[in-house]
Amino acid sequence: FLLITLALKAEATAYYLRGKGDDTKAGTSPKTAWRSLTRASAQTFQPGDRLLLEGGIHFLGSLVFRTESRGTPQRPITITSFGKGKAVLFAGNKSGISLLNTAGFVLKDLIIAGSWDYLQQSGNDEAGILLYNDLPSRTKLSFVRIEKVEVFGFKKGGIVLGAYPQDKSKSGFQDVRITHCKVHDNGDNGISSYGYYDITSKEYAHTNITIGHCEVYSNRGIAKSQSHTGNGIVLSDVDGATI
Repeated sequence: FLLITLALKAEATAYYLRGKGDDTKAGTSPKTAWRSLTRASAQTFQPGDRLLLEGGIHFLGSLVFRTESRGTPQRPITITSFGKGKAVLFAGNKSGISLLNTAGFVLKDLIIAGSWDYLQQSGNDEAGILLYNDLPSRTKLSFVRIEKVEVFGFKKGGIVLGAYPQDKSKSGFQDVRITHCKVHDNGDNGISSYGYYDITSKEYAHTNITIGHCEVYSNRGIAKSQSHTGNGIVLSDVDGATI
């Protein structure tokens, strides 16, 4: 058992992004760090791996993780800052971090900024952190932690848990905790969730969602919307939620 445990720990790798990095390097030490979020998104991460972004540096673009990169509750994939301060992901008109049909992640100590302008009602048209599941057969993706992250400037919301499978089943996420975050100056809302709506279903897309010790403010809404906007925290299609 000890040998197996040590072998599993040895497999985990730390990858680095720095302002003076080089995408042609290995990325596995501060001296061989990558430069771009595009290069990091192209990597397949294994359980226990870490992606460390240099604190105080602005990185342009987005991080996108798909099914190939998936952690576990015991060995999550961690995305965080290193050095002094928090790294800034400036996503412009795109999402900041997307977890697409994957889970087992810890996102912490980051600043994620978009280009949404409330006064002009223009700019970014996406979500800051997007958790999205369109897998069939009522698939529940487990374990996401979002801690000490600041998110602002996104039209569709700061942090969004979404599920919309083609087979119209109740796929979604479970065991998600969003804590000590600041989510502000977005469009539709600050923090939200949704699933495939079925009035006849006795099931829910998401289960066991916790939001705690967060500051959610100045999410002012979208003009001429067909539904309610400008909310702080709105959780729907959830069984077992605590705010």
